[in-house]
Amino acid sequence: QFYAARRKLTGEFPDGKVDMKKLTEEYDELEQAHETTYGEFKTVRDDLHRLWKVKSCVDTATRFNERTEEQKLQNRPQTRQKKEELSR
Repeated sequence: QFYAARRKLTGEFPDGKVDMKKLTEEYDELEQAHETTYGEFKTVRDDLHRLWKVKSCVDTATRFNERTEEQKLQNRPQTRQKKEELSR
C-alpha cells in the first residue's frame, strides 16, 4: 500500500512537495459535492419512509379485510345449518 500511495503522490506532485492549496481546494470541492448529494439523499430517504408507512397501512388494511371476509364466510354456513335445523 505504501508503494501504491507513493506512485499516486509522485504522479500528482512530481517535485515531491505537497501543494496544500491544491489539496484544500479539492477537499472543499468534495465537501460541497457531499453536501449537495447528501441533501438529495435525505429527501429521497424521507420519501421512502413515507412510502413504507403507506405500504404498511395498506398491508394492515388488506389483512384486516381478508380476515373479515374469512369470518363472514365461516359464519354463513353455520347460520344456514342452524336455519335448516330450526326448520326441521
